[in-house]
Amino acid sequence: MPDEPRIDAIRAVTGAVFDRLDPGRTRIFLHEILSWNEHLGLVSRRDPVAVIARLMCRSVRLWDCVEAHGTPDSNVRVADIGPGAGFPGVVWTLLSPRPQVTLIERKTRRAVFLERLATRLPRLTVVEAEAETLAADPGHRGRYGVVTMLAVADPAAISGAISPLLAPAGLLANVRSALTGAAPHELDGGMALVGEWIENDGRYVLYQRTPG
Repeated sequence: MPDEPRIDAIRAVTGAVFDRLDPGRTRIFLHEILSWNEHLGLVSRRDPVAVIARLMCRSVRLWDCVEAHGTPDSNVRVADIGPGAGFPGVVWTLLSPRPQVTLIERKTRRAVFLERLATRLPRLTVVEAEAETLAADPGHRGRYGVVTMLAVADPAAISGAISPLLAPAGLLANVRSALTGAAPHELDGGMALVGEWIENDGRYVLYQRTPG
């Protein structure tokens, strides 16, 4: 199926969410995913339209949660851990304000795909690395106002390793299945729960790095 009808179908499903995004850049993003998906398995091969639409909605809703805690400006630096096809980090750069996003991807083939996106879309940097390793790098340590993951891992399992990426008072933003249990009030690495929302099939959680 050609890309344009599938992009139009994604727009029909996502509705107002799609309309909040930069239209030209969003079509570039979706075209790249759909073109590479069969080869790389970035999202479902059976029903990519439904999966992409769900991930777009989750990405925008997670950004809204970040904004609810304090409106970030275009200078905020974001680290997206394990973005795969670019969710949520690439989607965040299609909103306004558009943050600077570093996509941290450990899988080489997906990093190559993301590098291609970064040549076509602004405000993106790609680093092929383990997030835990990058957290010890002086060039990344304490650099980010927001670190995000979209159902990549349980934040409780890796918070201690990745929290050094955050600037003081930086936010860890995560969304997982609504079927997961309530978020703990504290995580390793000096992370305190500051927000939790359950909507449809997603549990949206914000932690803030505390001083010390």
